[in-house]
This record gives sequence, structure tokens and C-alpha cells, in this order.
Amino acid sequence: MNESNEVYLATFTLFFTPEADILMPRFTGNIVLSSLLVLISKVDAKLAKRLHASKEVKPYSCTPIYPKSGEFRLPPKRSVTHLRRSKVYQVRMALITDTLIEKFMKAITNEASKEWALKFMGVRCPIINVSAHIRAFDEIKPKFLSELVKVRFLTPTRFAVKSTVRRPRPKFRLFPIPENLFHSLVHHWNYFAPENLKINESQLYEYVLNYVVEDDYKIHRESVEIGKGRKAIGFIGYCTYRFDMLEHPMFKTCMKLLSYGELINVGNAKSMGLGVIRVEKFIK
Repeated sequence: MNESNEVYLATFTLFFTPEADILMPRFTGNIVLSSLLVLISKVDAKLAKRLHASKEVKPYSCTPIYPKSGEFRLPPKRSVTHLRRSKVYQVRMALITDTLIEKFMKAITNEASKEWALKFMGVRCPIINVSAHIRAFDEIKPKFLSELVKVRFLTPTRFAVKSTVRRPRPKFRLFPIPENLFHSLVHHWNYFAPENLKINESQLYEYVLNYVVEDDYKIHRESVEIGKGRKAIGFIGYCTYRFDMLEHPMFKTCMKLLSYGELINVGNAKSMGLGVIRVEKFIK
């Protein structure tokens, strides 16, 4: 979609401390997404409304709330997220395109000048620190190169399946087969990447179909409420992938796409914090 020579992806991690204990829904990604759009609306209400209503690929994503030390862990079923007074928590927001990054930076600069705080369930959560990393698409590189790669799916993940007919409801794949994982990643990448960095999808699919296989996995079904009476059904856990033909140029491309997925999430509804992943070397 983008024809300019440079496209940027920015990640902002916001650290905050609640002024009182807060009981929140088990899954908080949709609440964090609302906070992101509220921030954008403070400097450009029309843009925020357009982003919310758009059916196109979203140029942003977020994570649910999780403690400063450690990674996201979904609370047990039939429980809630309990944020404790004065404890430090964090959320990560990823943004693509110059316009959106500039609007967000302007918003947080304005807010920082007046004791900036997020607000969850009516409780102020002052921001105590912001970590920002802005990178051009051509600076996104493989995290490492390895024949065996473990991908941890930290929040419920699901992959949309295209249809050839009009269906009464969406269809989702609830297992991370390589074809679905890399289709999700390359589709998002190519939508925003400049022309000179777009990936040949047919060559990537051919490589993944023939040379990438699940080597081990441990996943289970997980459903979460995502607001307005809606429920998202997906899976969490891990899957280890084995790559053959490591000399093939698409091997490094796959590893780069996994790095991209760590920044923007994978699968369906990644904008609200579904599909948060962590990529690791497999250790026997």
C-alpha cells in the first residue's frame, strides 16, 4: 500500500502505577486499545474516529496490561485482573506510519506537561516512565537464526480463514500451522512496507509449505471477553517450528517476520492485544 521509501514502526511502552486497587476484566487488551484511541482523539478526533471505524488493516496494536517485571500471563478462568495500588504495570503500543506516530507523540507530550495519567475503571494511573523505540522497516532484522524456533503465544491467538462464499460468521483456525502464521505476518508486512521492501508472497508460501513444519507444541483452547458482549476464542501455549533449507533466502525472511510479529502481534484482532508472541531459540 505504501509507495514511499521509508516507513516507520514505533513501539511505546508505558509504565504506570494505580492510585488504588483496580478490579478489571480478565483480558484487558480491548481496554488498552480504547486508551490508545482516546489519546489520539485528544490531538485529532477525526483521525481517532476513522481508525476505530476502519475495516482496513490496522496500523496499530497493543498488549494487555501486565506487571513491569515479567511477561503477560492470562489470569485463571472465572477470575479477574487485579491491579494493586502503587505496583508498577506496563502496556505496549505499536504504531505504523509517520502521521500516526507524530499524532501519538504529540498527544503524550501534551499529556506529560500536566501530570499524565491513564484511567482504568475510574482510577487514575499516573505514568511514571515511557520507553520508545522507532525503527524503519529496513531496520527490522531476524532476532536470531536457528533451525528450531519456539514461538510462545501469550494471549489468545486465532487466524482468520478466507472464504469463497458468503458465510454467516467468520471462520478462524485455532492451531498455529506455519502457513497460517506466516500468511498473517506477510499480509500485514506487505500492507505497510514500502515497495522496495515488499516480500514475494508466492515464494514465501512455497518455502513455508515445503520446508517449515511443527516440531513440538503445547497449546490449549482459551476464550476471553473483549467487550460489548463479545467473546474471542483462540489458543495459548507454544509451538516449536523446524526450518529446513536454511540457505534459502526465504528462511531469513521468515525469521524477520517473526521479529515483526513480536512487535505487532499475530493473527486476528491483533490491534486489541490478541496474538501477543515471544520468539525464542529452542533449547532441548
